[in-house]
Amino acid sequence: MQKIQQWSAAFDYTDLDRVIDQMKACNAFEKSLKQYQLLNLSDLGTVSSLLR
Repeated sequence: MQKIQQWSAAFDYTDLDRVIDQMKACNAFEKSLKQYQLLNLSDLGTVSSLLR
């Protein structure tokens, strides 16, 4: 439970459209845990457009 609290606190919720895009990039909406791993926002360093 502590991991998901830290994960969700990493987002800036003032721009919800950006948060949704970032969560999609983190695999937050994927159904298969075997195919997709939940990524941290910091793991998306190569996707700089989503971090802005």
